[in-house]
Amino acid sequence: MKRYIVILTLFVAWLPSCSPALKVTSDYDRTADFAKYKTYALAPESQNLPVNELNKRRLLGEIEAQMAAKGFTKGGGR
Repeated sequence: MKRYIVILTLFVAWLPSCSPALKVTSDYDRTADFAKYKTYALAPESQNLPVNELNKRRLLGEIEAQMAAKGFTKGGGR
């Protein structure tokens, strides 16, 4: 019985370390008139996300889908 408790304790302690910490932040100029904007570009840093390639494609694809749904088109980068 003690063995199962030890194994369960180790598993519960190990479990949080499985998911990578991904910090999401946003910032924008609250005085900007976004009605004037028609295009967007992803920052070069978006290619260096701390996630695997599959999840990076999912994240960037969803960003592009949401921007297209709002009427923006993808333009050139900086």
